[in-house]
Amino acid sequence: MNNMTANDHWEDYRGLISQIFQIIGYSADGISGFLASAARPNHPVERIPSPGTGEFGVVGWTDYGAMLCIVPSNWRKRYAILRDVILALQSRARRPCFDVDEDMPSHSMYYLGLLGSLGWELKAMQRMNAPHDVLDHLAKASLPGGCCDATLSAGRVEEVVHVLCEAYKSPEWDEHRYDEERRSWTKYMGTDGKELDTFFGVERQGRIIGVCQTAVTSDGPLIVELAVLPEAHRRGVGRYLLYRAMESAKTANTQGKPYRLSVDRDNLGAIALYAAMGYRRTQVITRGRWVRNRPS
Repeated sequence: MNNMTANDHWEDYRGLISQIFQIIGYSADGISGFLASAARPNHPVERIPSPGTGEFGVVGWTDYGAMLCIVPSNWRKRYAILRDVILALQSRARRPCFDVDEDMPSHSMYYLGLLGSLGWELKAMQRMNAPHDVLDHLAKASLPGGCCDATLSAGRVEEVVHVLCEAYKSPEWDEHRYDEERRSWTKYMGTDGKELDTFFGVERQGRIIGVCQTAVTSDGPLIVELAVLPEAHRRGVGRYLLYRAMESAKTANTQGKPYRLSVDRDNLGAIALYAAMGYRRTQVITRGRWVRNRPS
């Protein structure tokens, strides 16, 4: 996406949100709050045509690359517009995902039905936040015995991808799905391993066993990924990586905004870890993610 071109549509996005959010039941304060927190000029915005209707949808992105909101230009044609826009996005976005807010039942049910019909994978998740000063109240995490910090470079992309795939795989994954995830993650890292600059890693006996990716955006520090090999669970690897990532992000968090992350609602072990590190649930969502070449 060309951000310069995309941001030319920011006023369209803001205007459509003001109109359509009122239709779907937002109060004036709710609209103002959304505009203040999510519809800002530093959030990329893109206008995508709807060939079937002659209209368009305006897509707002977070500054870490996830879809924030899709707003149709014509409310009466919204279903056809949203379908066209989502089809366009899934054909070209790197790892397209979309979070559906379950606090708006009718709105949520439509999106979940549409994404499901288009073959998107749906996951029940929750968002969690921790206060900006939470590290002041936590004991410093130490490296587990026999482990050391991993030096991450382009030559270790495959190792990092292996940890991510092993940590996130589900029982229903077949060999095809595993290979698809591996290719997707490898493409995400890039041939130069540039994305590894945002990762921390732990290794044992020369082998990476856990990684954590973090980013500091305009909304504050974000824990993007935390993945530990199943064989290394409950040994303090996840806690150490999380603490280290938060500690690193703390310096850049000059505005004192909370730490943020998302987690599967059935991942009770991870939720317990985050709670012990000061995180509390703030929102219940369903995350839709497009999986390319997914077998029917």
